[in-house]
Amino acid sequence: MEVVSFEIAKKLKEKGFKKECLCHYIGDDLVYNIESPITNNQLWFCHNKYDNIWHRDNIDAPTIPQVLEWLREKNIHLYTDIDNEGWFFEIKCLKTRFMVNTDFFERYSTYELAALAGIEYVIDNLI
Repeated sequence: MEVVSFEIAKKLKEKGFKKECLCHYIGDDLVYNIESPITNNQLWFCHNKYDNIWHRDNIDAPTIPQVLEWLREKNIHLYTDIDNEGWFFEIKCLKTRFMVNTDFFERYSTYELAALAGIEYVIDNLI
C-alpha cells in the first residue's frame, strides 16, 4: 500500500490531517505500526536505529486512499485518469464549484505518482 512521502506527510500534519495510520515517520524514516498478537500492544518496527521504540515527534504517514478520503471530507475531490500521454489528476472543489484545469500539467507514468502530485497541489494551493 502506497503511503505519502515524508514531505507530503509534514504538510498534511500542518494542515490538520488527523486519521489513524498504520505507518508513521520518525525523523524521515518510515515506521510500520503493527499489533502484537501476544500482548495486543502497538509495536513500531523499522529497519534503522529506531527499532521497537515510540517517539513523540512522529508524523502520520497516510496512504493515498486515506488522504483522498480526507480531502473529500473537505469537499475537494481529486481524480486521476489516463490518456495517451500518461496519468494526470483533476481537482474539483464542490463548495465553490471550482475546478482546476490540469490540461497543461505534467503527465505521470503511474496512478500513484499522479495522485501524489495532485495531493501536493491541493495542499499547497487549496487548503
